[in-house]
Amino acid sequence: MEKKFICGVLCFNNEKIIQTLINDLNSHSKLKDIKKIFIDDASVDATYDILKSNNLDIVSHNNNLGYGCAVKSAFKYASQNEYEYLLIFPGDYQRSVEDLVVMMELSKKNEYDLISGSKFNKIKLLPRHRKIGNLFYSNLAKLFWNSSLQDVLSGFKLYKVKKFIGITEDLPNNYSFDIVMNLVISKKNFKCFEF
Repeated sequence: MEKKFICGVLCFNNEKIIQTLINDLNSHSKLKDIKKIFIDDASVDATYDILKSNNLDIVSHNNNLGYGCAVKSAFKYASQNEYEYLLIFPGDYQRSVEDLVVMMELSKKNEYDLISGSKFNKIKLLPRHRKIGNLFYSNLAKLFWNSSLQDVLSGFKLYKVKKFIGITEDLPNNYSFDIVMNLVISKKNFKCFEF
């Protein structure tokens, strides 16, 4: 049976890059048939207007609710519409569309509960404050709960939706969502893979 994927693109003030991202997602041969939902977290620039002009499926927050809440909105949509896998892709386009395909292929060949795209091989490209934060929190996670993921702050993930029902709702609405999620999956011994 073919696995059912949905890609949740998290958007906040991405007007300068969002059209390019939309075009690349829609033109990639292996992503054309994948459902895409765009979560706009109350952008104050033209992001929402660009999404709307492309006739996309949009979940729009009336107020800026935070990164974690945007992920929760994508989960809610995926769960209600019975998708098996949810891909989370950052709307700032700092990740590769090709890597979405890699995640999908990995999940087709394996039974992972979560696949995470690490930015550690490109950590030199991160601004200094983000580099320090990433290393700090990732080392804490390894020390305190033996995290199997090196990059605990990565927001670029593939989730097996049914494994996370009842979990995501209780996680924070802000950027600490991924750190707390990492703690939860470590304690539950979920099958995870990082690339």
